[in-house]
Amino acid sequence: MKLSDSDIERFTARTYRDEYGTLRWSGYKDKTRGYGRMQVNGRKTYAHRIAWAIEHGDIPDGYTVLHKPGVEKDVVDTRYLDLVPDRKFREFSDAELAAIRS
Repeated sequence: MKLSDSDIERFTARTYRDEYGTLRWSGYKDKTRGYGRMQVNGRKTYAHRIAWAIEHGDIPDGYTVLHKPGVEKDVVDTRYLDLVPDRKFREFSDAELAAIRS
C-alpha cells in the first residue's frame, strides 16, 4: 500500500496515546468487528495495517498483520501487532482466531 504524506497526517490525526503510552485509534471503526478503518487510495483499509506500513513499510504479499492475542482492536501500536504469513493465519484454529480477535 502506498501512503501519501496526507494519508499519514490523516492517520496521525485519528490516533492518541493512552495513559500507558499505547497508540490507539480514535477514528471510524467497523461496526461489525470493531476494527479501525480509514480510506487510502480509494479503499477502506484497516488502521492497524496502515500503522504497520508507516512503521515498517509495505506489507509483503502473502502476509497479514494481526493484533497479538488479548490486544484490543483499537490498538494501532506496532509493538502489539504481528506480521504473519497468510498460510499460518489460515492454520489457526477457531479458538486461536477467537483469542486473536477478542
